[in-house]
Amino acid sequence: MSVFRFKKFSIHQDRCAMKVGTDGVLLGAWAAVDNANSALDIGSGTGLLSLMMAQRNPELQIHAIEIDKEASQQCFENFQASPWGSRLQVECISFQDFINTTTKKWDLVVCNPPYFQAGMLSDSQPRNTARHASSLSAQDLFGLLPSVASAGCRFSLIIPLAIASHYCSIANGYGWNLKRKTNVITAIGKEPQRVLMEFVLIPVYEVRTDNLIIEIGGRNIWSEEYKNLTRAFHPTL
Repeated sequence: MSVFRFKKFSIHQDRCAMKVGTDGVLLGAWAAVDNANSALDIGSGTGLLSLMMAQRNPELQIHAIEIDKEASQQCFENFQASPWGSRLQVECISFQDFINTTTKKWDLVVCNPPYFQAGMLSDSQPRNTARHASSLSAQDLFGLLPSVASAGCRFSLIIPLAIASHYCSIANGYGWNLKRKTNVITAIGKEPQRVLMEFVLIPVYEVRTDNLIIEIGGRNIWSEEYKNLTRAFHPTL
């Protein structure tokens, strides 16, 4: 699908390696955006996360970075076609290079990070960059983040549950503490495959943990929790 239409904006994605998917929609709806003035979207792709955050918080100024030239251009076009273009900007640059060009600190950071490991490469270089951990490792992500994070920054991401412990261990080593997490279950009776996580730079004494079931029956028979989370965006809810 070259165009994905949400309730208040559309995503053109024919020039992006990574298309709109459930992971991105979940993260964009789940990430806390309250009491914040600025947000950084790392590896923005189509611009989905930035657009969802802009819709949810009318005060939020959002800076997106995307390493792929074609994707960053399409992200820019999606921003400009949205109702919030004046609050959105995108820069074609890697996160590793970006931290050397800015002194700004952000209140929120979101990322749908690449996590594929060796042996999982495709024939498409843009797709490999978007999906493969060699382009942005967990060490790079958590190690470099403090330089662009305000003292009260919240960092949200979605990753496979199987590597969550690894990410938490690396995060702790750089001063990031898990504040809340949601295990994502695609359908009743299945084991969770993804986890949404929010990290902060301040001490956390109790991690808020819950589960989210997406479908409770056949295909597209959504749970109430999923409908409540995505209703503001989902075109069929």
